[in-house]
Amino acid sequence: MQRENTPIFFSIIAFFCFNYRMFLVSGWELGNDAFDLIVGLGLFKIRRFLDGGLRLRTACDFKLASELTVTVPEGFAVPSTGTLLELVKQKINAVGDMFASPPVTKLTSEVVVKSGDKSEE
Repeated sequence: MQRENTPIFFSIIAFFCFNYRMFLVSGWELGNDAFDLIVGLGLFKIRRFLDGGLRLRTACDFKLASELTVTVPEGFAVPSTGTLLELVKQKINAVGDMFASPPVTKLTSEVVVKSGDKSEE
């Protein structure tokens, strides 16, 4: 019997636990801009994942059926991807002095190349 390529539709409910341990992050005393950047990046990653192509496996395409719902804190709505991207850019500029300067650290090291099999040692 030949198998048909008939799409199968079913419902999957995804739960995201967004727990940055707010008290721990607050305890770092990085300031409001850095705190907003950390939270904004987390929300951006979730929103970008849901808004982007949700092809997690071959021939297994997902799409968001309804708007993202937040249960705690009550009444909170996750901003759009564009809004979160602007927030992240703004906060990166605001805390720019907290990043390393220059942003890339180049390391040099002497490399020793050993020849032969480990069993010979």
